[in-house]
Amino acid sequence: MKKLNLTLIALVSFSVILSSCNDNKATNPDDNNPTVSGNYFATTQGSYWVYENETEDETQSTVITKDSVSLESVEQKDGKEAYNCKTYTDSDNNGSYETNSGTETFYATAEGKLYIHKDAFLPDGFGNGSPIDLSGQIEFKDDWVKIADDSDDDWDIVESKISLTLPGLGFDVEGDLDSEGENTKKTKEVTVNGQKLMTYGYKVDINFTGNISIPMSPLPVPIGFTSSTTYWVAKGIGPVLIETSPVEIDGIAGGFIPSQPGSTSTLKTYFIAK
Repeated sequence: MKKLNLTLIALVSFSVILSSCNDNKATNPDDNNPTVSGNYFATTQGSYWVYENETEDETQSTVITKDSVSLESVEQKDGKEAYNCKTYTDSDNNGSYETNSGTETFYATAEGKLYIHKDAFLPDGFGNGSPIDLSGQIEFKDDWVKIADDSDDDWDIVESKISLTLPGLGFDVEGDLDSEGENTKKTKEVTVNGQKLMTYGYKVDINFTGNISIPMSPLPVPIGFTSSTTYWVAKGIGPVLIETSPVEIDGIAGGFIPSQPGSTSTLKTYFIAK
């Protein structure tokens, strides 16, 4: 892992997060005018979304990349009709999109609901067989992680105890990880390609409270943080805007682990297949 702070944040960050690429609005309404249903995602193979992602690097310089997310197949998975999406990334903004390994993400939807499969909760490097394998430690409430629900105020996603040693650093980390979803009951109008879309806000918080044992320290050092991501979703389309707040490290560890920048993914164009 490159840095301790990046490892800890990645540990609890949703690929969710990562797993869902988001951007602003729709394409030409004459060519792409999906039927507006109560579902929070497209359900037809061949649909795609292009997002612009913005964050900061270690020097606080703005970093912009683009993702193209393609709905490649519709299949049954763990009791739901699942939409298998793959992400292609233009990391240097030259118009060429490369396949991202390990970016297969399954979504599911229903009236006023959006789900992502639990496999996408753990980013690369933290799944089964990875150097930091948390697959046996995360206790999901369900195989499908609920991101949005217009009929529920809040819901539990994860509540687990975490214990691991950071490879290459020898630091032991133990603590409690929990995640909750919330219906913000707010709306936001987002414009994509000149078309105004009404989006609905849902927030996912990931919280960690624990201790980190450092070889040169006689006592464990307290550490805690919360990662908050708000998903603005449009009916019949999916995520249009994803906003992740900066993460501040609490406790004594905050004195030597810097905060993490926020990020925004904005839908720039999309196509909903008939």
